[in-house]
Amino acid sequence: MSLLQPLVLRRPWRAALSVALLGVVDLLLAGLLVRAGSLGSALFLAAALAVMLYGTVGAALARIEVDHDGVVVRNGWRVRRISWPDVVFISPATDDPAFRTIGVATRNGPRVRCFAVGAMRWESTQSVVQRRMYEQLHERLVAARAAGLAPDRD
Repeated sequence: MSLLQPLVLRRPWRAALSVALLGVVDLLLAGLLVRAGSLGSALFLAAALAVMLYGTVGAALARIEVDHDGVVVRNGWRVRRISWPDVVFISPATDDPAFRTIGVATRNGPRVRCFAVGAMRWESTQSVVQRRMYEQLHERLVAARAAGLAPDRD
């Protein structure tokens, strides 16, 4: 049995809205691709459609996963796995005024922004939702330190 209970943090309404909006763009690009007048236009539109479909799937899968091994941050374009020994601390969205995201500070690199659960422009970075997500991540880090999986903060 794992010492740390698995945790998945996501904002389903945001994922659904993102997929809906990106899906409209996907459909528009597909329509343009069908009507492309030249090979160059068709290749350009096919490439644009492929990029948009990748972004649409990424938006649907965006989340943070925490388990015995560490933290997995799945943003729209990239997946980052951060093992517990590399996690220095979890920072709240209030620490990132530009992007308004919860972050995972790593030992050997930059702070990894968790866009999947970040605050929207109309939301407060100190909202109940943001605080609860931060608290859940921080609790898992404390538990990992207590289990000897993550080093104490320097």
